[in-house]
Amino acid sequence: MTQPDVAGIILNWNNYKDTSECLRSLNSLEYRNFTPIVIDNGSTDGSGEKIREEFPDIDVCQTNQNLGFAGGMNVGINKALEEEFSYIWILNNDVLFSDDNVLGSLIQTLEAVPDAGAVTPIVRDETDSSGIWFKKGEINWKTATAVHSNQDSATNSDLIENQYIPLCSALFPASVFREVGLLPEDYFMYYEDLEYGVRVRNHGYKIFTKTSTSIIHDQGGTAGDQYDSLYSYYKPRNLILFSRKFNTRLDLMYPVCLISWVISEIGFRAIRGYAVSPFIIGLLHGILGNSGKGKYPK
Repeated sequence: MTQPDVAGIILNWNNYKDTSECLRSLNSLEYRNFTPIVIDNGSTDGSGEKIREEFPDIDVCQTNQNLGFAGGMNVGINKALEEEFSYIWILNNDVLFSDDNVLGSLIQTLEAVPDAGAVTPIVRDETDSSGIWFKKGEINWKTATAVHSNQDSATNSDLIENQYIPLCSALFPASVFREVGLLPEDYFMYYEDLEYGVRVRNHGYKIFTKTSTSIIHDQGGTAGDQYDSLYSYYKPRNLILFSRKFNTRLDLMYPVCLISWVISEIGFRAIRGYAVSPFIIGLLHGILGNSGKGKYPK
């Protein structure tokens, strides 16, 4: 029987090391009807050209400017839709594959469950591959944030239903993108996974974790840590933007939680010497409704 064809969309931004390691790791997959597509998202360090030279059989598309996570991914998703792939696998470039049957397992899930709109493997931490970074995803509407309920989820279930899944290794039927639409580009980075999870579920689909397989993910490989300028700006801005879009779902405690978080975050950053101004600017830009690419990266 012919295997369904799968396009894997991998975003590169000034990161030859992780992207090349991810592409090499893909060679270990048993599933053969798979086509990686690299989107070089406006890199300025020559990494896109270097990847094209090292992997001549892989399609490397260049955007010529940084479109953000969703914008870059949407270039690849559109290409996969135009070429009529059956499934689209969104992959972070800092993902490695320890299970050579991970893709086959994910496809089996989507084909076996009629209302499955997306599936992810368990995501393990790159610094400790025995530790689980993601198993079950929920949205806390008191704080408008993602929650990884890794300890609470059932360990004996092959499938766990989620409210959202991170987009570091998420497999979708191509038909979901045709029906639901592309990833939201308002955020530039962070929060597009939460919004898309809400939208997919609003269309009647379910989002699963396949617990019998896993990948390894370096959480900060592309985006950096939670105290750099990128995260400090986009996290508060996009939290506000997301909250405004889905204000009818927010818990009554949301304003109290938001104010408490802002005060504690600014205080902590000031005491520890972490960036405060990007955080405050991001917060203000969220209140003003500024979306898309913001003040960072310069």
